[in-house]
Amino acid sequence: MSNSLIGDIRFAMLYETGERLGGGTGGLSRVNLNDPSTFSIIRSDFAHIARNYFSHPSYLTIDGRPVVYIYATGAIVTDIAAPFAKLRQYLRGLGFEPYFIGDEMEIRWGEPIDSKRLQAFDAVTGYTLPPTGDIDRSPLAVRAEYSRWRSAAHAVGVEVIPSVYPGYDDRHLVQIGERPKSFGYVPRSTEFFKTNLEIAKEFVDKSRMLKILSWNEWEENTNIEPSVEDGFKYLQTLRETLSGKS
Repeated sequence: MSNSLIGDIRFAMLYETGERLGGGTGGLSRVNLNDPSTFSIIRSDFAHIARNYFSHPSYLTIDGRPVVYIYATGAIVTDIAAPFAKLRQYLRGLGFEPYFIGDEMEIRWGEPIDSKRLQAFDAVTGYTLPPTGDIDRSPLAVRAEYSRWRSAAHAVGVEVIPSVYPGYDDRHLVQIGERPKSFGYVPRSTEFFKTNLEIAKEFVDKSRMLKILSWNEWEENTNIEPSVEDGFKYLQTLRETLSGKS
């Protein structure tokens, strides 16, 4: 935070629900956000974030509202609308109107969409590319799933933030809790990355945001950070595709 280049970036908080509230993403199915002890943790955490970071000049805002990415909300099966409405009210009392991004699409790709859940957030996204698992990731399938979510989200005044990755491979990882050992293998390539960047551009909403998974998550092979093996080719693809220049 004291780095001389802090003014050159914008940063935002990712609230790690799994480890903080449920003992891992799989445990979130048993978490009740309306439980007073659980909500007390959330309120205390967000009070700390608000007081220490929201007013920083480099903190990311949308229309003046500080952004918080809330991870793995799609794994929470209990009510989320009421506790997040209560959290908003609490933060307003501290002088902040947050912009909540819910990781709501993940795990719920292809499932019925609950509009009440959507209204807990200002925007929804998915951690990975739709759909998840060892199933169709063709451009047609990706567009269809994003179209479905956009229609449902826009109907209740919520935005969509599309996700893109260059590939995915977690086959070498051990099973973590209730999570399957692998969410599917997608070979890395700049062609795959570029195709899905072009699709994502079609679904960028008023916030003008899209999410790249990831900068340096090497263990799942989604990284775009420059490397000896790949050089700068993924960053080059990113710049050329978003700018429309090659």
